[in-house]
Amino acid sequence: MTVKQILQELEALGSDQTRRIYRSHGAKNPLYGVKIGDMKKLLRKTGTLREEALELWDSGNADARYFAALAVEADFMSRTNLRKWARQADWHMLSEYGVAQLISESPHGWTLGIEFIESLKENVACCGWATLGSWLSFRPDKEIEVDQVKALLAKLESTIESKPNRLRFTMCNFVVAAGAFVPEMTKVCLAICKRLRNLEIEPVKKGCSVPEIVEDLSKIQTMGRIGKKRKRGRC
Repeated sequence: MTVKQILQELEALGSDQTRRIYRSHGAKNPLYGVKIGDMKKLLRKTGTLREEALELWDSGNADARYFAALAVEADFMSRTNLRKWARQADWHMLSEYGVAQLISESPHGWTLGIEFIESLKENVACCGWATLGSWLSFRPDKEIEVDQVKALLAKLESTIESKPNRLRFTMCNFVVAAGAFVPEMTKVCLAICKRLRNLEIEPVKKGCSVPEIVEDLSKIQTMGRIGKKRKRGRC
């Protein structure tokens, strides 16, 4: 399919209701309002993309950008392009899910995640923490440097109170991911979760208060799913 055809398909799949939902989460125009499930169905028709994904991103359309992040071949993406996408991902579904999960699958996932968490731009820093959490979710244990994860958690806990609201939320999610996917860190993360319970985060969606976020790790442990890996970052 050509880029023009993909854009036409996305436009046809859009709805007013989904546009309203996406706008409530920060999406900006141009925007079709396509459900992620419908994007995945379209992906089965287009297959993996390369140059077409870059064109879709450069269209500036929010749905086209999310689809590009779903469809592009991770190994095709250069550091330069991944940095550009992280910088331009201007709403949290795109920065913390679409782009972050793509970056985690690329050969540059861990190093770019580490780079991005130092950014002064909130969307880039959020993308960084989400990338690192996604990277841990599917990488084999032998690839994970536990000491690095431990150092990141210490850095996170010492700085989280000074961070803006959305970034606090994403950092809390990293604690849960580290505890869930790195068994050696589960006890450490559970202890951090307890200490973060009084951290203030203004609700960004239903079920996103700190107690509800940190209780996720306890639930994962109770279900016996600590250390259960995903097949890939993008899902």
